[in-house]
Amino acid sequence: MSRNKHPRPPFKGTFKAMVELIAALLQRKKYRLITKKELKQLLKSNDDITVVDCRDPKTYAIAGHIEGAVNLPYTEFMKNVDNIPTGKPVVAVCYVGAYSRAAAQKLANSGYKPVMSLLGGMEGWIDADYPVVRNKN
Repeated sequence: MSRNKHPRPPFKGTFKAMVELIAALLQRKKYRLITKKELKQLLKSNDDITVVDCRDPKTYAIAGHIEGAVNLPYTEFMKNVDNIPTGKPVVAVCYVGAYSRAAAQKLANSGYKPVMSLLGGMEGWIDADYPVVRNKN
């Protein structure tokens, strides 16, 4: 395989966002990891939860998202964390869980409580056949 034919890495953000992701993942964890089963139960029993989906808007719309989730792509997340409502639990989700962990760390560092990150991300949620909302376009 020639050098020009290597697959593109999955991260589509800026170099600065990648550095912020790595830095956040290296910090002492101030959030809780939550399983898809726990999140499903939490959503069923409590309407006062903010789910923040850190994936890009196209994936959020077409692949599907948790009903009521706010789409805030990770590359924009660090600039717009103040737009997330305070005073209620926040669950960060992404593709498989890496970006949501960094987002959860940023939320916890900004004073949000309690903060959680979905283990396995939306891939796990969808694979478990849990309900998602998809745009028809």
